[in-house]
Amino acid sequence: MKRKRILQLLITLISMHFSTYLSSQSIIVDDLLDDGEYLWISSSTGLIKYQKQNTATILYTEQDNGIPPVLTNLSKDEEGNIWGISPFHGIIKFNGKQCSFYNKDNSELRDNTVCNHLYIEKNGNIWAGLIGGTDLVQFDGTIWKRYNLTSTYIYAFLNTIYIDKDQTLWLGGFCEEKDVKDTWSLAKLPLSNITKGITPVNISSIGIKDIEIDKQGIFWIICENSFSLESYNPVNEESHIFKLPESDYPDVDSNNQIIPFSDIIIDKYNNKWLCTYKKIYKYDGSNFITYTHNKIDGSVHCLSSDSNGDIWIGTDSGLFKYIAAQDKIEPVELNINKNQFIIINKKHQM
Repeated sequence: MKRKRILQLLITLISMHFSTYLSSQSIIVDDLLDDGEYLWISSSTGLIKYQKQNTATILYTEQDNGIPPVLTNLSKDEEGNIWGISPFHGIIKFNGKQCSFYNKDNSELRDNTVCNHLYIEKNGNIWAGLIGGTDLVQFDGTIWKRYNLTSTYIYAFLNTIYIDKDQTLWLGGFCEEKDVKDTWSLAKLPLSNITKGITPVNISSIGIKDIEIDKQGIFWIICENSFSLESYNPVNEESHIFKLPESDYPDVDSNNQIIPFSDIIIDKYNNKWLCTYKKIYKYDGSNFITYTHNKIDGSVHCLSSDSNGDIWIGTDSGLFKYIAAQDKIEPVELNINKNQFIIINKKHQM
């Protein structure tokens, strides 16, 4: 899958060299961040700031602003900076004009490719989980710290981080311990004493991909190799499994593989939205409802919901939008003109 993704990126970059106009369906959308009237779009061309109402669009590129393509885990801090993870450059911070990098040379990252998840506290602290172990890094704006949560694992990765109102740090991923009873996919530890040790949580899911928290504080979990949705109540520790019917599974991809869920979000109506190869699913509390569009050809990478209840959809085939009032998906044309963007970027104006 990684080789295929890199090939897609190279094809897109080559096409940019010969064309000044880039339609939405000619870019690969890797991540989305809802920002009120704006939508931040991480793509194979760079970072895009899209104004939803009048569709004005700014493209920030590596050439003009230092921003590498293919960012994931887009997040915004209290000062308005946009953060993300680059597969080759570590953690990036974008202030609206230029990009800063945190990597093995100036932070506690082991190398430039190991970061797997970002979480930003309200106080501005940045947390990141590292691939290939249970190392957790923290950045307060000045000082980096790294915590090795366990040294007895056989195989481990951290995919998601969450800090609740009680200052409990939750970790989702997978950690296979030498002692089988200590193996976990979901774990917690007190933020005030991280070195105290991890407490594994008993759930059915193995290898957590992502977690979303609803307004009632319920965890909604998707896994690396499953078409099930699991809910977990941290108060009474009850969990429930909701299985996608096999008849609704996605088609196999070009490698003859079935792609599991790649993202989960919760909309304003408390619906859970999930995505995979060519398909998007809405779980309304009782049933899974399947959505697709004939122009979506490839994987659906990411979802983002806005205050209207609409869902923005990032795919191998560009940007799409689920319009709640019409209960349908439509493609979104970004109207990216490269020549115009060279001028707009230097002024940083819509």
